[in-house]
Amino acid sequence: MNPIGLIRSLAVLALSIITLCYTYKVMVGLGREDLAAGRIFLKEKTLLRVLTGFFLSIFLALMSNILFCLGRFTPIYRDIGRYIADLGLIALLYAIYLLYGVIKK
Repeated sequence: MNPIGLIRSLAVLALSIITLCYTYKVMVGLGREDLAAGRIFLKEKTLLRVLTGFFLSIFLALMSNILFCLGRFTPIYRDIGRYIADLGLIALLYAIYLLYGVIKK
């Protein structure tokens, strides 16, 4: 097994879950204020893309972990898992970028 690839995919999975929990906490905090809640509802399509990006990132990180574990038996799964982990990181960064667009003034 490639320990660097496995560590990278686990880091992406952990970062995605922590970011999703933080996003939920931020949205609950912003939802208590009338002005902030109005801004969130005005950007509801963007918010849906943010949540979709986070869930896609978590799903891709989970799939890359599974493929890294299967890579012990077939090396091609390890390479595919590496590329899927990179796609998960790209999805996470895109979701964070969109979240910044929703929250900023």
